[in-house]
Amino acid sequence: MDPIRKARRAGWAAASAIAALLLAGCGGGGGGANNGGSISDPPKAPESRTVRADGGTVTFDEGGTSLTLPKEAVKQDTTLIVQANPIHPSAPVVFKDNTGKERLYAVVPGTVYEYGPGATTFEKDLKLTIKYDPAKLPERVDAASLQVYKLDKGAWVSVDPTNTKQVDTAARTVFVPLKITDDNKKMLLGIYGLLGEVTGGGAVTFPFAGGLVKLAVSDGAIPADTSITVEPFLNYPINPGLVPGTIFEIKPASLQTLKPVQLTIKYDASKIPAGVPEQSLKLYKVVGGAWQLVQGSAVSTDVDAKVVTGSISSFGAYGVLGNLSIDIQPETVHLTTAAGWGGGQTWAFSEGAGRDNKAVSWSVQEGAAGGTITAGGFYTAPGVRGTYHVIATSKIDPTKRDIATVVVEDVADIKEQDVPLPGGGSVRMVYVPAGRFQMGDNGNEGYSALNEFPQHSVSVKGYWIGKFELTRGQYRAFIDAGGYQNRAYWSAEGWAWKEAQSGIRPDILVDRQTWGTPPGAFTQTASHPVVGVTYYEAEAFCKWAGFRLPTEAEWEKAARWDWSKNGKDGRPNVYPWGDIWDSQVNSDRIEKCNNWEDYDYPGYQTAPVGRYPAGISPFGCHDMAGNAWEWCQDWYEETYYNQKPLGGWVNPLGPAQAAHRVLRGGSWVQGDIAFDMRSTSRDHLPPEISPTGLFEYRYDHSVGFRVVRDK
Repeated sequence: MDPIRKARRAGWAAASAIAALLLAGCGGGGGGANNGGSISDPPKAPESRTVRADGGTVTFDEGGTSLTLPKEAVKQDTTLIVQANPIHPSAPVVFKDNTGKERLYAVVPGTVYEYGPGATTFEKDLKLTIKYDPAKLPERVDAASLQVYKLDKGAWVSVDPTNTKQVDTAARTVFVPLKITDDNKKMLLGIYGLLGEVTGGGAVTFPFAGGLVKLAVSDGAIPADTSITVEPFLNYPINPGLVPGTIFEIKPASLQTLKPVQLTIKYDASKIPAGVPEQSLKLYKVVGGAWQLVQGSAVSTDVDAKVVTGSISSFGAYGVLGNLSIDIQPETVHLTTAAGWGGGQTWAFSEGAGRDNKAVSWSVQEGAAGGTITAGGFYTAPGVRGTYHVIATSKIDPTKRDIATVVVEDVADIKEQDVPLPGGGSVRMVYVPAGRFQMGDNGNEGYSALNEFPQHSVSVKGYWIGKFELTRGQYRAFIDAGGYQNRAYWSAEGWAWKEAQSGIRPDILVDRQTWGTPPGAFTQTASHPVVGVTYYEAEAFCKWAGFRLPTEAEWEKAARWDWSKNGKDGRPNVYPWGDIWDSQVNSDRIEKCNNWEDYDYPGYQTAPVGRYPAGISPFGCHDMAGNAWEWCQDWYEETYYNQKPLGGWVNPLGPAQAAHRVLRGGSWVQGDIAFDMRSTSRDHLPPEISPTGLFEYRYDHSVGFRVVRDK
């Protein structure tokens, strides 16, 4: 067994979970104050300084803030303490000036300090100086507007109402006198920070018991200085899709904005009406006594945020409603017939964003010939080619419905196509039709592993898949087109990984390699599969070229499902070419895959793609056994096949999250050849490929990928 396989068989420790604590601020509008708490960095340990009775300047936190005490400001030596970045309200605050005009202020990060002890007797006024970082000024805040504020009972209060403060933009400091105000000469220290006025619009947050409304008003959106109020709206139209506690009126109701204003309404997921999919929630406005959809509004992609956001152009009463329109997923389905097939192939539809089907009733469209539909959205196709339709009707609003199209096609319609790459060249692809197949193994293939149990029926939609593994020449086009410099092609995790590297790894760029069997070196050509690529790099290439990685189910169907066997149902092959292992029939030197026993490419080296035509899969895919392991988009979980979803296995995507991604197909380096080359064999690696200490295979020269495109 090769070192990689041994390491994988031994297993790696599970990745540790990462947790983050967010202390979110809760703001106030119409002259109110923010009362929540947030913290940008963990609090530092308090520092202390002894102030002598003869006066002087005390500086804390490496010059970030200072208190200047005049001579004899204290009667005796006094110990003061300071703590940078204590918990404080960080959301924007609305204040009223002397004329009653509302102004929006924002806290400057890194300028908040807590001074103590809370009550100290001073004989003279003090001077407080706080330093700021211009790079951290909030958007649309000018340094000249900065003022010192004190936190009093959870609200920011100005300590400089006459605006006698001085801003030194060169020194990047703001100082203000702290005046003694009572006869006992006790000055209450506490939490102080810098706030600056947000000009030209900003975000105003209005909290209420029933929910949370947030308005983000851009520069020039409101025609004049306007006092905005928000209050719960009581006289609203009744609708069964309405989420309680989400209805608010933004006043003045007659105001038309000059630019779009972003409205966000928070909802309680436990109050969503039964049968209403959460992802169907949108913003609606009361217009003429009825609810009118806010176009473009949607639930946040952050599933934990529980907010719906959209752009509005006028004020009035708004609320969150769901399921007032139906969107069948998918809109079009392709089912495939085969020689002698008499019908009976089934597809499961879903409503909305893939949620359950309790909110709709299903039927075959009036006048459609053939096929049946059940209450759960399962459509059984007729046995003849043609186009059929399925209807879904809302149980909440029967006037709302959506139609899906089912195309029954023949296996003879399968074609190949060349898909051009943005940087030149193309990828040859073959079509795998929609339908069911048996995925996994029940131990009847001579070899087996626990992560392949149990065998189960899976339905997948039709798709195009690479006829060959992606080559070095095709991947080089991505490099030459600047793919490693363009953030748009990379996931957040992938970009962070790439930025931590010293450059593109030599294994991808260098033609002459030394990791083969002694004498060791061999030359890779543009037709060899690209290997040593991480999941992140494969993912970025796909984004650049308009592809995606295959799901594990799609990969296995393309690798081994044979429609020519077992009449209408088809059956799986053990290997892409059939049920007999390569070495058992290779006396005539007709090789079927590249492995370490291969005659033409002996030992540890890859072969140019497509050199084993006797080993192609029933759909015409080459090298789905051997040559290079191939990334799939699924996260890996050993017992995933035991977790049958409600409604059956339909386009499964794998676990929601895990430490490793799935690998399929075996490679040139495998030692357990007959085991690893089986089309059900599953392996896995972290997305970055190699955990520390994976022998000499630091970047795993056995991992590549092939691409997929939806029909």
